[in-house]
Amino acid sequence: MFVWCIRFQRWALYQHVLAAGLLLVCLGLAGWAYVYRAAIRLQHVQQESQVLQTQWDTAQRKDSQSVKPDFTQTLPRMARADEVTRDIGRFADSLGVRIVSLSVDSRAASSTELGKVQFNLSAQADYKAGKAWLSELLARYSSLAVQSLLMRSEANAALRQDMRVTLVLWVQD
Repeated sequence: MFVWCIRFQRWALYQHVLAAGLLLVCLGLAGWAYVYRAAIRLQHVQQESQVLQTQWDTAQRKDSQSVKPDFTQTLPRMARADEVTRDIGRFADSLGVRIVSLSVDSRAASSTELGKVQFNLSAQADYKAGKAWLSELLARYSSLAVQSLLMRSEANAALRQDMRVTLVLWVQD
């Protein structure tokens, strides 16, 4: 059996010092390499953390910006009903719609219901003109809705329509 052993007693003193110094240099280099790699890993982790923090902050800002106010806060005031009434007549005149009757009823908002202004209309027009008239009104006022619509052909003119329309303007107050 072969036993490997280094005989230190036959070495000179400077060889012992040199071996110890070499061992210390090797340990120092290994320690430095370990600390260097740990520093690089730490730098990568910090960069990833910074990227994730930036993404988180961006998402937080988007969430806070995308939170829209309660839609009831975007509804118009009851005073806007006068403007809607004027536009009903103005659009009707420009598109050839004849308004026979118009009545306006309003209901104030309560704690459980939205406020509304109801326009009951009776009109006569060609089908295309009546459709364009309603389209203009609904496009101009986002809180205006058609509650009911009844169209019948007039007896003496097949293309003319007798229209009964109930429009509702939802309001804050």
